[in-house]
Amino acid sequence: MASETPTYRFKRPSDKCVFDAAQWNMLAHIFETFVAGLTPEETEELKKDYYKHAKNPADEKLLEAYARESALDLPEFLEDVDCVFQNHVPADKVAEIKTVLNILDTRLGALAFTGTTIPLYQKTRQEREEIISGWSTARMAALRKVFKAFATIARLLWARSSASWHAAAGFPGYPFSKEGEEELKVTMESAATAEASPEFVFEDLSHRAPSADGAIQLSTSILIIGSGCGGGVVAGHLAKALPHHQLMVVEKGFWYPKHKAPVNERDGLSKLYEEGGTLQSNDGRYPHFERPSP
Repeated sequence: MASETPTYRFKRPSDKCVFDAAQWNMLAHIFETFVAGLTPEETEELKKDYYKHAKNPADEKLLEAYARESALDLPEFLEDVDCVFQNHVPADKVAEIKTVLNILDTRLGALAFTGTTIPLYQKTRQEREEIISGWSTARMAALRKVFKAFATIARLLWARSSASWHAAAGFPGYPFSKEGEEELKVTMESAATAEASPEFVFEDLSHRAPSADGAIQLSTSILIIGSGCGGGVVAGHLAKALPHHQLMVVEKGFWYPKHKAPVNERDGLSKLYEEGGTLQSNDGRYPHFERPSP
């Protein structure tokens, strides 16, 4: 007799999703634990605390929308999670996460990670919160790393795809106003015209054939590695100061013409940061998005 296919509460976001149905269902329940819709009682507690401390409080309806929102209800969140794991997270890290999810889906693994043999996805959100919060202070370093990784990626991807969070926090998207929108449009049109005759030559090195030892041979007077806040500024100053020298900037990321550059938070983090903004340190932190200790 053929066994029935399990029915999961959360379905895979796409056919190309790197996780199978069981793994995704487990991961989704973990993500929901970090960014879940609040109950009416929890919403009232949130409102009391918010209005007690907020200097420029948001409208009550905006705050209630924020409280009700669950990350798993946002198509943009699901799309971003799917995209990050497909295109940005290295295969070895994906394999580690799959292993954790598979272990959690066994009776022995559930017992080790949660203290009971009941799978995590069969527990209430409040029960999951208590269990997963305990991982943050667990004696096992691996559990603490799992907590940091899952917590940060869930909150990060939700924050950049949530309209209610920005509205409730008083942090508008870009452009910030109608006037800013018009200004941005003019800037982009001007940049598109300027790109017709760029001041420098851009070359995608991935199209170059490497030598026998796998290296790509380059020749220049001045070489700057990285076009970020430091390298880009240095390159600009040196190009003006030494106009008769050849200057080359090599950049690991993609190059975007000014009129196509990402300008909103969601696109910027996904396209301009390594691993789609999810690059972890060895202990599971995301250093780009965590405030340093005082």
